[in-house]
Amino acid sequence: FVFPYCCLRKCYTCSVEASLMTFLSLWLCGKLGLFKKTGGHVWQQVIIYTPLIAAGLIALTRIRDYHHNFVDITAGAILGSTIAV
Repeated sequence: FVFPYCCLRKCYTCSVEASLMTFLSLWLCGKLGLFKKTGGHVWQQVIIYTPLIAAGLIALTRIRDYHHNFVDITAGAILGSTIAV
């Protein structure tokens, strides 16, 4: 089974967005020191989860506007998050 070009193109846009937002979130975790054993404050966790929530909302709007298929968005988000890690 070979994916058509249109599926890869739709998957690509979501994977870039998920990759950038996941990388930004992980970078903020490192800069704010949330990987330490002492943890962090609530405001630091809100800052870190904001890019991930934004990526999720963008993906939901693409599905809701019927521009992309649910499977394409999900595959792109998984692909992008995997690449960012």
